[in-house]
Amino acid sequence: MANTLQNQPRATDNLEVIDCLFHEIQNNLQVIRMEAELSVIEQITTPGSQCAFDATEKIKGLLEEVRTWFLLRR
Repeated sequence: MANTLQNQPRATDNLEVIDCLFHEIQNNLQVIRMEAELSVIEQITTPGSQCAFDATEKIKGLLEEVRTWFLLRR
């Protein structure tokens, strides 16, 4: 029983760290996406622009899956 109580703060700490990492990665993905959108607006679209859109969406989805996995393990 004592072991379970000792693990609770640690699990909460881990979730807070994951939330912070998730937030920081999301911010950086948003910057990448905005740059790709700006290149489309300015009509300097390259084949890499769609690749950047696709990559940011894929990473965003993977991060959501990881976050959900950690939330379910609580």
